[in-house]
Amino acid sequence: MPFNTVPHLVGRSIVNGRLILVAVLGAGNFGQVYKARNMAATNDSSLYFVVKCIGIDGSKRATAVSKEIALHGSVPRHPNVVTYRATWVEEDYVFMIMDYCPGGDLYKAICEKKVFYRNDSLVKQVFLQVIDAVQHCHANQVFHRDIKPENILCSKDGTQVFLADFGLATCEDDHKFRKAGTLPYKSPECLGEDFRSPTYSTRASDVWALGVLLLNMIVGLNPWLAAKISDPCFNHFLCNSDYFLKIFRITPSVNQVLLRIFELRSSKRITLPELRDEIRKIDRFFLTDAEHLSMVLQETRKSINLSVSQRRLIPAPRPLV
Repeated sequence: MPFNTVPHLVGRSIVNGRLILVAVLGAGNFGQVYKARNMAATNDSSLYFVVKCIGIDGSKRATAVSKEIALHGSVPRHPNVVTYRATWVEEDYVFMIMDYCPGGDLYKAICEKKVFYRNDSLVKQVFLQVIDAVQHCHANQVFHRDIKPENILCSKDGTQVFLADFGLATCEDDHKFRKAGTLPYKSPECLGEDFRSPTYSTRASDVWALGVLLLNMIVGLNPWLAAKISDPCFNHFLCNSDYFLKIFRITPSVNQVLLRIFELRSSKRITLPELRDEIRKIDRFFLTDAEHLSMVLQETRKSINLSVSQRRLIPAPRPLV
């Protein structure tokens, strides 16, 4: 039962009338996400919940839903992980009840509200929260496998974020299944095309996804469509450690951290505790206009000194879609 065959359930009451589904917040492969009013609320903080409605018309679907519930439920409460509250089963649907985050998701904050643009302190504050959330999950043997802006929710003022959607999560540190995840955020070993191995580290792949997320927050773009040699942007990155400095307005300290995140050898990739320490040391994520102009002029002088046959067009970064 894919989401487009799941009927809209706005107005429906669940949990014996205690929750009423009042609006559709989004849709996924297997269901819809609703904003639900808590009819027993005694204060504004508990007035609404998020309810993920999933159709379970097949054994595989039921198994997947059970796994998501078990993994999300196994993560102890954390200030930066969406709190799972309860499950309600009714007819052919499972309703996962979670805390409501009124600020929307990080994608909206990046692309529509542009709250991070040249805001070094907010980038640092929010990205550290995401690291803390992922590290908390890993400490409890849960590996997310789909870290991206759409799966990170925000508080009303945008200063607190929450990791959400454990639909592709696993408890296995080494995994054979490579289809999980969203293409621009998947590590090369997860893609399994250019860098093959029997299994890949889900722990290290989550770190890779965090690197793409950091660039999303700073520049509002994806660095590549896919981390494989056939992708021109990724290929240029492999050939030039200054690639990000040439196309993005990021500081050298950010570039150095990204190089450690995007280490091809997953066993050598920066760990989450190390990443947290490095991010804490960074004061500036964005170049000033003067710094950017100076860098452009330096690159222009270098280009002038190259013969026409030596010049290469650097591919443009990918839009964040």
